Amino acid sequence: MDVLLPLLRTLAPILYALAAANYAVLFLRDDAFARRLATPLLVFSITVHGVEILSRGITEGLLPLRNVFESISAIAFAVAAVYLYIEVRHKNPMTGVFVVPLVFVAETVATAFADRTGAAPEILRSALFGLHTGAAILGYCGFAVAAIYGALFLLLYHELKSRRFSLVYDRLPPLETLAQMNIGALTVGFAFLSIAILFGAVWVFRVHDASLGDPKVLLTLVAWAVFGFGIVAHFLLGWRGPRVIYMSVAGFLLLVTSSVAVNLLGSSFHVFR
Repeated sequence: MDVLLPLLRTLAPILYALAAANYAVLFLRDDAFARRLATPLLVFSITVHGVEILSRGITEGLLPLRNVFESISAIAFAVAAVYLYIEVRHKNPMTGVFVVPLVFVAETVATAFADRTGAAPEILRSALFGLHTGAAILGYCGFAVAAIYGALFLLLYHELKSRRFSLVYDRLPPLETLAQMNIGALTVGFAFLSIAILFGAVWVFRVHDASLGDPKVLLTLVAWAVFGFGIVAHFLLGWRGPRVIYMSVAGFLLLVTSSVAVNLLGSSFHVFR
């Protein structure tokens, strides 16, 4: 492990850099080789990253989230994994240029500044906390990917309305496909956030100083309800187009706002050291 972990930590950002460059070539030139390489290269990058995270957790005997940079690495992995699921499902790698470079930057920052010398909070050794946190990260990242697809939908939607046809029009999938990608990522995020809430509820009843009135909990439940309504409206009420898109973006902004507020104010039991 002494040799494997440094190697994996070095290799993961390099592979993401290659994947990001390949997606850029694909988007700018619609290159056939770049299209064939896109998904396998991303799969390999995510696999290496996942093995690095898993190995670190096994070696240290705790959830690898001891500081903000390890958390950034986990978020980068989750965003890449959710994006890969959507890409494979819809068989369209053209939107990778808007996601994978963000993953590369996040993992590079996490690798460069990670400090693993400090003492880890004891809570990171809890399996229940690990399940809750892992599901929450996947849920939040699902919503982040959905928000990216929502932004791309709105960009293409307004470009079509204004009749200004640029490279975005030539390369992006049709509006209907972007909408399906958005609702797919939204559904993934909602499923994992539901699991996180379930494990979180169990955690509340096991930790005496936890409270259902915690601001982080309340804001997350509001966002969960917004996302849930958007999914129900799409599948059962026939909502299509910008209405669901705006709702998914609004829900994601609410989650981001709640997370920033909690970390700045420190008024939640979710803030631990």
